[in-house]
Amino acid sequence: MSCLVPIMQHPEALNKSLIENSAITLGRLACVCPELVAPHMEHFMQPWCIALSMIRDDIEKEDAFRGLCALVRTNPSGALSSLVYMCNAIASWHEIRSEELHNAVCQVLHGYKQMLVNGAWEQCMSALEPQVKNKLSKYQV
Repeated sequence: MSCLVPIMQHPEALNKSLIENSAITLGRLACVCPELVAPHMEHFMQPWCIALSMIRDDIEKEDAFRGLCALVRTNPSGALSSLVYMCNAIASWHEIRSEELHNAVCQVLHGYKQMLVNGAWEQCMSALEPQVKNKLSKYQV
């Protein structure tokens, strides 16, 4: 993690493939040991979600999103400040082919919708671009 996070935090002068591979690797690490990665989420969620949104739909992106879902299940509050970025990353999918992953992403979104009360969910949704909101509608949120 100590090598991957700085790559995503300062991607400006770095190769796009390095950033993508770092994002995927972080997702795979999060998938196998979320309890070790989750306490550090607030330090990398925003740039990680930006990097994830740039990756084309494939098995590697699926792996990374499995890690994202595992982290959110482990530490939902760690991603709260990056929720708009996470929604953008989720909306970057053309189609999640894995039903299991689609359901996990759906659970993440519904979990935040239940967690954010008194208009907080609506406020988050209002910060999203219309096309992002439209793509998220397939998750019934």
